[in-house]
Amino acid sequence: MKKISLFIIIAVALSLLPFDTIAQQKALKKGYSTTNWCVSGVSKKGKKSGSSSTVGSSNMFFGIKGGVNLASMSYVGLNPDYTYTVKRLPLPFGGIFFEYDNPSGLSIIPTLLFKEDGTGLIVKDSTNLTEYQLVTKNIDFTLPIAYDIYITENFAPFIYIAPDISFRILGDEITYDKGNKGSSCYSSFNYGAKAGLGLKYILNLGSLKWLIRLDGAYNFGLSNTFDESELDKLEDYPIKGMWKTEGNHMRKNRGIEVGLSLGIGL
Repeated sequence: MKKISLFIIIAVALSLLPFDTIAQQKALKKGYSTTNWCVSGVSKKGKKSGSSSTVGSSNMFFGIKGGVNLASMSYVGLNPDYTYTVKRLPLPFGGIFFEYDNPSGLSIIPTLLFKEDGTGLIVKDSTNLTEYQLVTKNIDFTLPIAYDIYITENFAPFIYIAPDISFRILGDEITYDKGNKGSSCYSSFNYGAKAGLGLKYILNLGSLKWLIRLDGAYNFGLSNTFDESELDKLEDYPIKGMWKTEGNHMRKNRGIEVGLSLGIGL
């Protein structure tokens, strides 16, 4: 009887212990938010489903981005009496970004870049071959909207789309025939869109949280970089006969961009 009575007393005492509080204290020691323990999709191990962040940690980042733009252009209104070979130019870009990483998997990433656009072009008629390069230096603002597909808490492939606007600050000349220059009739404002994909990784080092993104994108220029308001300068164009005398004269940016971003949690 004494053993049975002692067993009953112990059982009653254990039933009164605050096990939820103990579990929450353990979770806090591991760095998890007890507020989200029951309501934010956290698994038994304390990881948040579909999020790159440890529960309760920063989801805003600021950092730098750099990379290479394999630039070219598409043309409309060229003279069919010539043959043309468009060449991609490896041109640099670099700048800063801010990222808001939403727990739903969407990220908004305003980005400001110094970027070079342009193309190489070989133009040939029956007797002559002329090769030129057009390189412009621009300030670009893009607003990527990315969807992160989390495989683990810290690693995610992603896809994104982005509107893009560009202001030319330098580079209104075409270089041809070993250093000669002529007007490119390049417009000062252009716009387009980008679509890309990549990999995202979040690294926790002590009290600091780092974001790494590697991405590739296709830049589809929508505006005509050939400023027809400057057609009076066409006489200074290096290859005057390459354009039709009538009809639309269009030249739009095309680029394959590869970039690396490094950010720190705010």
